[in-house]
Amino acid sequence: MFKLKDVINRNGATLDKEGNDVSYNYGYQVSIRDLSIIKARTLTKKYIISMLNQIKTGNLGIWIDKGLAYIDNSITLENKYDALEVGKAFNQISVWDWKKCESIYLEN
Repeated sequence: MFKLKDVINRNGATLDKEGNDVSYNYGYQVSIRDLSIIKARTLTKKYIISMLNQIKTGNLGIWIDKGLAYIDNSITLENKYDALEVGKAFNQISVWDWKKCESIYLEN
């Protein structure tokens, strides 16, 4: 199970349905459903667990940026082109590149 302080210190996390941290050596993480945007300082373990309960497939993504916590239902895709197309289709700000451990920002 994740630790809230780790999520905050890393400015986010990708969690499986049981709340365990996940990471991949390659591929791209992309949101398929926005769940919530809240002030990062109000983020609690209980709140994250309530968001986990909304996940049917894929992972729970948490991204903390400029004082906000973006929480979504995300999936991992192997192909960069597909991930970028899905990101654009779902009006996302970025896609996470697991190999480079960096965001790829999208132009919508």
